[in-house]
Amino acid sequence: MQTPTTIQSGMFDTVKEALRPSNIAQTIRTHKEMLIEIALYAGVGFLVGFLLKRYSTIVSALMLCIVALVVLQQMGMINLTIYWDRFYEMVGMQPIVTSDDSTMAMCTQWAKLNMRVLVSFGAGAVIGFKVG
Repeated sequence: MQTPTTIQSGMFDTVKEALRPSNIAQTIRTHKEMLIEIALYAGVGFLVGFLLKRYSTIVSALMLCIVALVVLQQMGMINLTIYWDRFYEMVGMQPIVTSDDSTMAMCTQWAKLNMRVLVSFGAGAVIGFKVG
């Protein structure tokens, strides 16, 4: 009676199997929405980086206006309301839920939840800034 032998594949065989075109095509089909989302945020990041470099004076003036609005709100002269739930729903990001009131904890939690968005947008923005 013969005992079945198990063939152990090495690292090279594993990499070769993973890089096979049929396996790559199957992976792309299963993660199609994720790839579209990454490409969309990278494209928006590229556009933002490109426009930021080209129109930096206009962007600076816009930032100055936003700072002025925040200061006016802090002084109680105007009242601004932003519906963050609707914003998160519109852009498809996950809102953060923390019990900690620190801004750094909230930013870290947001970055963890939206890492794919953050990395693809950041890479697109850097490339757009270099091209612009």
